[in-house]
Amino acid sequence: MSSANLVSLLLVLKMLLVPCIRANDKKSCSTDGWFGRDCQYQCHCAESAPCDKRDGSCSSGCGQGWFGPACQYELMNFTGSDLNWLTDNDNTTCNNGSLSNVTVSLLTPIPLTWIRAVFKKVGTVKKDNQTMMQMSYKTDYNAASQVCPQENTATVDDVTLDIFCPSKDRVLNVSLSGPGVGSLCSLYISGGRNLALRQRANQSSRLIPDGETDKANAGSAEYAVDGTVHTDQCSSPQQIILSHTRSENDGNISSWWSLTFSESVNISRFLIYSGNDSNSGLKSFALTASTTGGSDTTFIDRGKVQTVYTVVPSPRICFPVDEVRIEQEIGENKTFSLCEVFVFGEKSCPAGTFGLDCERQCNCTNQISCFVHSGGCPSGYSPDYSSMECPVLSAAIEPKKLSESTCANCTRICSAASPATGSRNDGNDPQLCSRKTCSRRNPATDEQSGNTDDSAVPAIVAVVVVVVVFALIVALVLLWRRCLKKSARSQGEETGISLKSMQETVK
Repeated sequence: MSSANLVSLLLVLKMLLVPCIRANDKKSCSTDGWFGRDCQYQCHCAESAPCDKRDGSCSSGCGQGWFGPACQYELMNFTGSDLNWLTDNDNTTCNNGSLSNVTVSLLTPIPLTWIRAVFKKVGTVKKDNQTMMQMSYKTDYNAASQVCPQENTATVDDVTLDIFCPSKDRVLNVSLSGPGVGSLCSLYISGGRNLALRQRANQSSRLIPDGETDKANAGSAEYAVDGTVHTDQCSSPQQIILSHTRSENDGNISSWWSLTFSESVNISRFLIYSGNDSNSGLKSFALTASTTGGSDTTFIDRGKVQTVYTVVPSPRICFPVDEVRIEQEIGENKTFSLCEVFVFGEKSCPAGTFGLDCERQCNCTNQISCFVHSGGCPSGYSPDYSSMECPVLSAAIEPKKLSESTCANCTRICSAASPATGSRNDGNDPQLCSRKTCSRRNPATDEQSGNTDDSAVPAIVAVVVVVVVFALIVALVLLWRRCLKKSARSQGEETGISLKSMQETVK
């Protein structure tokens, strides 16, 4: 058997094994409306449609107010004069070419992190020329506009550009100018993703509502981060599924609620839904964000009781946060209730990683770090990748069209000319090809370039290679069989590939 045939066979085995191993290696979330290995992320699909249980992608598109990877990023609302085509979140309505600059005002000023711009003209976003649009902002209406101090851009596909523009203070408005504005269709300003969901919550004590029979769970701290606001419960005297706590020692010891993150996070703002009366609402409270290293920052509110508190630190919190604590001042309400606490921001991923759990590797040139939210590379993608995670076929080889099974997660075939963005809808995050499903090698050969090595290989080396390859094939077949049996037991589904056909392939 030639080396080319051996490699082809190994590629076939890999194509069959990887999906099976992945399906059994990762838990599948069985809770409706949630996804992820531990059901720790909430779906945000349009029309409340179900999302993919593994990656959260939405075939129906993102729901109102959400966008980006797995529809996890809150879309900040903004207004602009005669800019209905830009504020409708519709990628099919665009600038007619009459405007070369636009300015939008945020309804809730926040420190900027990143924005996404979508254009109507294919080719507007170019890897070698990303200067077709300039961005600036204002933190004070009476001050001059500022350019992004650390602006970086990364292409998502032929018509989509991500702009990373971290600001120190809250931004009031954003301006875009340049020739690219002429074909601009949509602008998405990220408000971050909710990092509080199902994190570890504690409180000073647990107050059980009168008459409640479920005394084991009523008033628990984790109800404030269960993903549901429960607005009806906020105004109800029977606040069963809210977090309730009270002060001790007749009000001389303050009441508090805390949230500990499983990993350090970068926070941009807080949104707190509380009880709406003087007996259960927050009043004269302190919100503290701290790190295990000793750094902390505190926001204090001594105003009237509100149903909703929006806390936007300015200047922004400049250190990774490990814990958030809400504490009511001594002498104020003896009790307070929390309907839901949102903490918006992004995980503090180690350099070179990205993803909801920082579980994926960046594929940038010179090993430069990528955008944490998407894996986009401001420095460009490494030679093996034509976009965020799509390996390219060697230019020296005539590329064979890869089958859909080898790129099962893509809606387009991986190639240098056609990056596999796989967008399922215009406003949603691309479902990308992974490096494990798209081989850089030509499936029909063992070559990566036009060069060949004509040197003779000693017979003993050839024998060893054949033995090792044969042993590897046998091991892979056995693993594949075990994988199929395990999958059949756990899922009760047919794999669609018979052992007989696999054995014939090996022969």
